[in-house]
Amino acid sequence: MHTNPKFDAGVRMKATTRIVITFIAMATFASLTLPACKNAPETNQTANANVNPSANSNANSQAEKSARRLEQQPALVLDGQQVAPQEFVESGARCATRTVLPVEARGIQRRLESFRLEGKSTERNASSPAIKVHFHVINKGSDPVNDGNITQQQIDQQIKVLNDAYASTHFKFQLVSVDHTTNPGWFEMDIGSAEEAAAKQALGVKQKDELNLYTAHLAGSILGWAVFPWDFSANPYDDGVVIRFSTLPGGASAPYDQGKTMVHEVGHWLGLYHTFQGGCPTPGDYVDDTAAESAPAFRCPTGLDTCADAQGPDPIDNFMDYSDDACMNRFTQGQSVRMDAMFLQYRQ
Repeated sequence: MHTNPKFDAGVRMKATTRIVITFIAMATFASLTLPACKNAPETNQTANANVNPSANSNANSQAEKSARRLEQQPALVLDGQQVAPQEFVESGARCATRTVLPVEARGIQRRLESFRLEGKSTERNASSPAIKVHFHVINKGSDPVNDGNITQQQIDQQIKVLNDAYASTHFKFQLVSVDHTTNPGWFEMDIGSAEEAAAKQALGVKQKDELNLYTAHLAGSILGWAVFPWDFSANPYDDGVVIRFSTLPGGASAPYDQGKTMVHEVGHWLGLYHTFQGGCPTPGDYVDDTAAESAPAFRCPTGLDTCADAQGPDPIDNFMDYSDDACMNRFTQGQSVRMDAMFLQYRQ
């Protein structure tokens, strides 16, 4: 077994930036007067005179407890390399999808409310056509295990996991194309890198309502990332979902080896935030029926409740948390409604 080398300078800078952005987001969020319900548009930007200090103190305490829990966890083993849990979560490796800061989230919510007021349909139905999926396998050689050249059987299994996970929603996924590309540079791509841009430019199908899935090894210990629907118009070539190939069903990235990483990232592609977005205060993830949580879950901490005054225990079984694959098994009705609206607003 090999010990995972430290991130190179570039990856460390991105990790540090992600952590700083997260703390800025939490500080900014806490400084605002917050609306009464999680999914209401925000219009009041008064300073924190109405924020409950004890609630903020509790959130900080829970965040500290979450950090201590991470410190006490044994190392993960991803593709045969040991990874420290705290570094894995705090660096953004579990999910490298960009952080949406509160000011941007409020603007997105206002546009959604305006879209609804225009009388346009915001709900897909069970007969809606399946989303066409283009599966791009990037590898460094012919071996499915070591080189990332995954088999058709693995691809079919992943599409089944995707459809099973979204069975309670109005989304279905149809595999329409598969291509294999051998390129060692692209195989180790990082988010925002020249390699990512080149791969997507060469392979991607530029249709906002069709899903490009890319599998590769990825830099550091990153499991995957996605592009939000509202980002498509600014850069259509960047759209899609990128996944570490060993997170597919039966892969070598246990406990993330049941295909749920792709389920999680497709949730972002359809407009969902993490369940811990914004921490304990409302509006959180802008979905009413997901209980608030102050920090991402790790492993499967049943009964964990990091926001004592919220709607109950943390949603550790939700696909948009950070739990182990075996622990994640549902979207809420509110998340399904939000995905419908986001797809119709940005991807229809």
